Amino acid sequence: MGVEALPQLITLSFDKTIELRGFYTGRHMRTFTSHHGSVLSAAITPDFTWLISGDKNDDICFWDPSTGIRHLVIDCLGVPEGSVTVIRACRPNIFATVAIDNSVRIWQYVSTILIRGIV
Repeated sequence: MGVEALPQLITLSFDKTIELRGFYTGRHMRTFTSHHGSVLSAAITPDFTWLISGDKNDDICFWDPSTGIRHLVIDCLGVPEGSVTVIRACRPNIFATVAIDNSVRIWQYVSTILIRGIV
């Protein structure tokens, strides 16, 4: 079962999991596990290629929404713990993170390889 190109709801939990559900139906589609801290934010890329999430330990994870497999973990060193929020961008290969110290980082990636972070 692949991820539908329909509106989806992402739920986050302090139990370190993410759930993907159908927006209109509420139907459970997939559970994502493997975060090491409580999940604080998540977004799906516009092309539905990635679900990107941030946790309390300031890790950013790239997940395949179709399989639930985690492909990449980025450690956001230098930001206060528990402060990273992932923000979806309009372009498929760009996303932003915002931290409690008012820093904004723009990230660009190709496939699962991070190209650069701009502070």
